[in-house]
Amino acid sequence: MLNTFIDYIFSTVGELEENIMIMDEYKKLLNESYTLYENLRKELSLEQRAEIEKFLDLTESKESTSNKAYFKEGVKMGVRFTIECLAKN
Repeated sequence: MLNTFIDYIFSTVGELEENIMIMDEYKKLLNESYTLYENLRKELSLEQRAEIEKFLDLTESKESTSNKAYFKEGVKMGVRFTIECLAKN
């Protein structure tokens, strides 16, 4: 549910994600992590695979939650900075 305008901005600006995904560093890290994941997965039992999948899902959820929070706080700081700069003139 979108509670604030910042939530709305975060949920509708797909360009942010697209800009990140085309970065060379991001692509490199994504490829390295996927290769490592696939190699590790081959060596795990079914039970261990289920555990690692759960761990990865939780980690992704945690990262997603913190990214959204950082975005919202960054927007708030930017607005405060803008207001302060405009108020001094």
